[in-house]
Amino acid sequence: MSEINELRDLLKSSLNQIEKHDADRVERLLRRLETRTEMLEKKYNRATQDRQAGHSLLKKTSDDLIQRYLAIFEHSGNPMVVIENDGTIVLVNNLFCTLTGQNAEDIQNRSNITDYLTGEMGGLMPADTTQTGQAPVTTETTTGRMHLPDGRIVDVIISMGSFSGSSQRSVTFLDITERNRLERELMETTELLTGILKASPVGFHKTDTEGKIVYINDTWTRITGFSREEMLGKFYAIIVHPEDRENVIQGVRESAERKESMVIDTRIVRQDGVIRWISAQAVPVVDPGNNITGWVGAIRDITQRREAEEALHKSELRFRELTDLLPQTIFELDLRGSITYVNRAGLEIFGINEEKIQNGVNVREYISPGDLERMNTGLARVGAGAKSQGEVVHLTRLDGTLMNAIVYTGPIIRNDAVIGFRGIVIDVTERLKLEDALKESEEKYRALTENTPDILFSTDMNGIITYASPQIAKYGFLEDDVMGKPFHIFVHPSDVHDVESNLSRELKENAQFVSRFRILDKWGITNWFEEKSSLRLDISGKPIGIYGILRDITERKKVEDAIEIANKKLNLMNQITRHDIINTITGVLGCLDMAKSTTEPEMKEQLLDDIRELTRVIQRHITFTREYQEVGVHLPQWQNVNDLIDKTIKNFTKSGIIFQSDFENIEVYADPLLEKVFYNLVDNAIRYGKKLTTIAIYPKISDTDFSLIFEDNGVGVEPDMKREIFKRGVGKNTGMGLFLTAEILAITGISIEEAGTYGKGACFEIRIPAGYWRFVTEEHAR
Repeated sequence: MSEINELRDLLKSSLNQIEKHDADRVERLLRRLETRTEMLEKKYNRATQDRQAGHSLLKKTSDDLIQRYLAIFEHSGNPMVVIENDGTIVLVNNLFCTLTGQNAEDIQNRSNITDYLTGEMGGLMPADTTQTGQAPVTTETTTGRMHLPDGRIVDVIISMGSFSGSSQRSVTFLDITERNRLERELMETTELLTGILKASPVGFHKTDTEGKIVYINDTWTRITGFSREEMLGKFYAIIVHPEDRENVIQGVRESAERKESMVIDTRIVRQDGVIRWISAQAVPVVDPGNNITGWVGAIRDITQRREAEEALHKSELRFRELTDLLPQTIFELDLRGSITYVNRAGLEIFGINEEKIQNGVNVREYISPGDLERMNTGLARVGAGAKSQGEVVHLTRLDGTLMNAIVYTGPIIRNDAVIGFRGIVIDVTERLKLEDALKESEEKYRALTENTPDILFSTDMNGIITYASPQIAKYGFLEDDVMGKPFHIFVHPSDVHDVESNLSRELKENAQFVSRFRILDKWGITNWFEEKSSLRLDISGKPIGIYGILRDITERKKVEDAIEIANKKLNLMNQITRHDIINTITGVLGCLDMAKSTTEPEMKEQLLDDIRELTRVIQRHITFTREYQEVGVHLPQWQNVNDLIDKTIKNFTKSGIIFQSDFENIEVYADPLLEKVFYNLVDNAIRYGKKLTTIAIYPKISDTDFSLIFEDNGVGVEPDMKREIFKRGVGKNTGMGLFLTAEILAITGISIEEAGTYGKGACFEIRIPAGYWRFVTEEHAR
C-alpha cells in the first residue's frame, strides 16, 4: 500500500492545478487500484505458503536423485556441459575442463556453447528458445568440430539431450579426432594398395580355403586371359596345365603343412587356349588361432625367360661348333684355373688336347710368371660382376715362342653362382707392332696440327664436330665448346644455307670442294674462313664423315672487299666526272660560238668571263679526279688512331684552336687516306665553324661498335644539311671535302654522320664496325 500512497503524494501537486471533477476522477481510480492490490497480495501470500510446503516435500525426495545425477554427469567418461536454451553453459564436468584447458569458474555462466562450436549446433537447438514446460525427453546427435581456446580443432560427436519440464539441455562430446585420422590413413592406404595392385606388372589373386578365387587384379586377367566374371568363385586350379596340376596341388599341400609360402614355375592354359609359363607364389593367410583362412598369391609371366633358357641350351651346342671355326682360342676354366674346354685353335696353338684336359691342365702353365698376378686380379674382378677390360699377357705357344695376347673373360654362372670362367685369347703381337708405328705417326700428325695456323676439324655424317685442333682457342673456344656440337651453329646465320648446300653436294658427289663463309667467334666477332674439305671413308669405302681445314682469310677478305668497293667507286666517279667535264666543255664551246657571232664588246667580255668560270670548273674536276683516284689504290691497313690525330693536329698548330684528345691505344682498319679524313674534318670545322674555339676528338665504345667523335663548339650544321654535306659538290669551297671523306671511310665499311645541334656546334661521328678496330697489343705492335 505504501506504493499507492507514494503515487498519491507525487500526483498531489498536479491535482491541485486541474479541474475538481478531473481530480475526483483520479482519486477514484487510485482507490480502485489500491483495493485490487490488496486482493492480489492476499492471493500471492497463500500461493507462497503452498509452494514452500511443496518445495519442502520435494526437497526431501529429490536430493538423492540430484546427487546421483551429478555423479553420473561427472564420471560419464566424456566431456559434458549443461546449457540454457540460449546456449549459455551453466554446468561443466572435469573432462570438459581438461579438454578446453579452462577452469569451471571461467566457463559456467560466462561462456556460450557457440564459443566452442560454429554452425554444428544450429540443427540441435530448439526453434523457440523461450519454450519451457513438459516437453518430452529427447536426444539428438551430430558430428562437428570444436574450436578450443589454444587454437586446436577437435573432431567430435555431439549428443544433446533435453530434460522433461526444463529449458536446460545436456551436451556430451565424444573426441573422434584420432578415429578420423586413422580412418583417413586407412582410406589412403587402401587407395594406395588398390593403385599398386592395378598398376603392378604382377598378377595378384586371393582364394578361400577351398581354393576358390575371391579376388584377382587387372594384371592377373591379362596374364591368364580370364575376366573377373569368369573366375570369381571358380577353382584356381582350372587355369593350371593338366600335366602340371598335380605338382601344383602337392606344393600347396606342403605349404599348408608348413604354413609357409611356396614358389613354383608351372604352365597355365589361357582362356584363348595359349599355353604360357608363369612363376607362381602363394602365401597362406593364418588367423590368430593358427588356422588357414585362405591364400594370397602372385603370378608372373616367365614365358620369354623359359623360351630363352631353351634357346640357350640349343645355342650351347652351336657354340661348340662355332668356336671351332674361330682363329682365336676359346677356353673355359673352373674356379681353380683348370682348363675344361678349348676350341680347335687352342689345340693347334697351345697343344691342349682332350687327354690333357682329362688329366688336368692349369691355365697358369701357359702364362708368363710376371703376368700371373694381373690375370688373377682380372678374374677376381670379373667373378665379382665387373666387365672384363681385357688383360694383356704373354703366353707360351706350343713351339715355345711368346705371344702378346689380350684375354677377355666372363663368368660361367649356374643357379646364380659363379662356377668358372669362359674367355677368348686374341693374338695382338702384330697389332702391337702396328700400334707402335701408328703412335709415331700420330705424334707427327699432332705436331703438325698444333703448329699450323689453320684449324683442322672433322665431323660425322650429321655434321656433328668430332675433332677440332687447338687453334680454336684463338677464337675463344675450348674443346668442350665445340666437340659434339653441330658445325652449322658456329657459322654466320646468313651463310648457313650455302654451307649446308655445299655439304649436301659433297656427300652426294663424293667431291672435294673449297668454300668461303663467316664464323662467329666466342665474342660474336665475324671472321671469314676458307674451307677445304673432303669425305672421310671407312675401310669399305663408305662415307663416315668429313675431314676439313679452315683457314682464316679475314684480313684477305677485308682487302678484297675494299678493292672491290674502291674499283666500283672509281668507275662510277670516272663516269660522273667525264660526264660533268663533257657538259662543261659543251658550255665552253657554246660561249665561244656566241662570242664569235656577237659584235658587242660588253657581250664578248661577259662570254669570256663565263668561259673562264667554266674552265675553272673543269680544273676543279680534274683536281678532284687526281685526289679521288688515290682512294682504294693502296690496300687497307691497321692504323694507330693516336698517331693519326697527332699528325693532323700538327697541321693546325697556328690556327689558335684548342684541341682536346683522349684515346687509348687503338687501331682502325681503313684505307691509307684515313689521315686525310681526319684532316678534312678538322679543316672543315675551322672553315665553317665561325665562332669556333675548341675541337674535341674522343672515342665512344659500346659492346660491339666503336665510334670516333669529332666535336666542335662552332655554329654547327643546319638540320636540312646534315645529309647533304656528304654529297658531291655541296659546300662553299670545292664541295668535295666531306664527300671524299665519306668515300674513303666506306672502303672498309666505315660510316660517318653529323649528329650535332645547330647553334651549339658540329659533331661528326665515325662508326667503325666490329672486326675493323682493336686495342693494340704487343702482338699487334710486332
